[in-house]
Formats: sequence, structure tokens, C-alpha cells
Amino acid sequence: MFPRRCKANEYCYRPNFIPLDLSYCLPYRGKGTPCDQIFLCQPGLECKARGNGVFQIPSCQDPSSPTTRLFTTSTSIP
Repeated sequence: MFPRRCKANEYCYRPNFIPLDLSYCLPYRGKGTPCDQIFLCQPGLECKARGNGVFQIPSCQDPSSPTTRLFTTSTSIP
């Protein structure tokens, strides 16, 4: 078959659960939009879970850096 050529802001998705050689051009997801293994984030963004409690919804976010603090605490104890 002919290889699919996607636009600059798209990627080629080939579902592996279909026995046929099919592929689709899907647009990259922007910052703050839901993402997963099928719906990929734009280059330079990461798909990370956000939310509180039981419902953690993955969304496209800025990449983590090793010096970024995930939690900050303040205390009045010297």
C-alpha cells in the first residue's frame, strides 16, 4: 500500500487491533487537552495525569524538569 503522509501538525496512527494495514492522520493535542496512547501531545509537551482523588485525567502539560518541586510546604517551626 501507499504510505500515508500526514501534515506537519499531525501524526500517523496505526491501530494494531485491526488486521488490515490501515493508518490515520490524527492532529497533535495542545496544552491542557486530554491525551493517551492514541491521542498524542504536541512535540515538547508531556501527557501527565492531573486531578485530585480517584479521578486522574491525563492531559498535555509542560515537561517536568528535575529541579521542579511537585509539593511545597511552609511551616512556622524554626
